[in-house]
Amino acid sequence: MILLNHCLVQSARPIKILATDKNEGSRIGGNRPEGITPARVDLNTRYFATVDLDELSQCEISIFVNLRYDWDNPNSLYRQVSRIFSTEEFVQLVVHQKSKRSKSTDLASELPGRALVIDKETADMITEPGGELLVPNKIGGRPYFFYNEPNYITSVTNLIDQGFNLFLQLSWGGYEREVPFAWPFDQYTFHLLARQTPEGIEWRYGWG
Repeated sequence: MILLNHCLVQSARPIKILATDKNEGSRIGGNRPEGITPARVDLNTRYFATVDLDELSQCEISIFVNLRYDWDNPNSLYRQVSRIFSTEEFVQLVVHQKSKRSKSTDLASELPGRALVIDKETADMITEPGGELLVPNKIGGRPYFFYNEPNYITSVTNLIDQGFNLFLQLSWGGYEREVPFAWPFDQYTFHLLARQTPEGIEWRYGWG
């Protein structure tokens, strides 16, 4: 069974986005993993990131996004801010064995490819909603909220109370801002939460 070895609640593992890329391991942007495709693909589907999931079973999770930026579109990024999702197509998760980057640019991210370094466990740094973003990218700990939206904060807090953990947090503040709209969640912070069950892993996600 896949285990969430990195999924911590009170502690956290900060993630650094390096200035250089690599073809395997945890990474963000660039080309998708070789042979890995989400269940639903259209013209807006893009690869986002790959993170080591379980060191023992050598599994990874790759994240694909399908977000639009025009406000008039019902699937617009901005119409979905501060909401919790499970199986909707805005974000698709694929759990797979260790992989290498594909040489194909099909579904490639608009972000340049970069390596991710997951640091050792450390005490989490709690930040008030809308406050200074101290740890933009991390595994575990308490989530940071760009928007002080009470309903979203309550929804995420309720998930944590139900046994979900913050598996991954990724923020625009952890990446260069030279091409801001290349970040799929605009200025918002992406949250991926997970809960281990006997049947497998339950996932929830949102941004806010």
